[in-house]
Amino acid sequence: MFTKPTRRLPTEILLLIRNWIDPSDLRTHVCYYLSSRMVAGLYNSEEDADEFWELACWYCGLGLTPSDEDAGRSWKDIAIECIKADGFCTLSGCGESLLCHNRQEMEQAIYHHDLAPLDVYLDADHGVVFQIHSALEKLRFIGGRGAPLLQDATFSDTACGRLPFFEGNRWALGAHPLLYRSFATFAPSTKMMLRPVAGRLLEGHRLSRTNALTIYDVVNTIHADLDRPLTVQNLVEYVRTHQSCLPKDLAQSYLGPLQRLQSLRDLLRICPTKEYAHVADDDEHGPIFVTFLACTAENEPHDDTTMQCCEPETVSSQL
Repeated sequence: MFTKPTRRLPTEILLLIRNWIDPSDLRTHVCYYLSSRMVAGLYNSEEDADEFWELACWYCGLGLTPSDEDAGRSWKDIAIECIKADGFCTLSGCGESLLCHNRQEMEQAIYHHDLAPLDVYLDADHGVVFQIHSALEKLRFIGGRGAPLLQDATFSDTACGRLPFFEGNRWALGAHPLLYRSFATFAPSTKMMLRPVAGRLLEGHRLSRTNALTIYDVVNTIHADLDRPLTVQNLVEYVRTHQSCLPKDLAQSYLGPLQRLQSLRDLLRICPTKEYAHVADDDEHGPIFVTFLACTAENEPHDDTTMQCCEPETVSSQL
């Protein structure tokens, strides 16, 4: 686990180095921790040592998954796992570029608010505008019916200027713990609501956790509904809004959609999610997000060169 030091510096110098590293520089702290047992001892000897790692993760916009909570994992172990597995990932939407993005978003949140995650909507006097994590707008589900969440959900290069949903290069979310442990919103919140996705109100559309919600929580909520059968009303609402998006073989008659569009997964295969917009707030359930879908232009071939943004579904205000 630890590297073998060639020369041993005095403890005072090692401590000065540790204190010189910015608290938000999680990657450097983990690498320094792993450099020797003596350095690790400097971190471990502090009273409430795990609070240091919790704060470092917080500055970098990283939270806990439900399994982390259930297992009672320490923040130190989570930090080390994330950096060893993902800290040097060269994808532009991951590794240090993701940590840098998260830090910038957290700086804005921390500037205005206390360090604790927002457990309910803060009223207009606080001027909170919640932003969904941009990585959520790059996700697709391509594993097929019954695929485990972290293999089903994939993401693409966030630096790409084109809409990313039909690119050839996609990576499984489960291989990138920095990504799925990133906070779902900035400022972080323990509650949020999702409006219907492609006309379908998700069973878990009111998300709530003790700790701040992560990308994993949002993806897990959508994934749980992907293969649930659509109602006729779901399909009618989708086709009414997105009829021009349907491939020609489906648009020729009403039988095509009825026979082949049977689940939310089928709909999102045609029109993946493109954007989550913060449109309203609820005092009890937190910020509310509406989903925009990426669609083909009317009367254009269904391919990745003709993508544009469709309007969100019109839904009842009573969720």
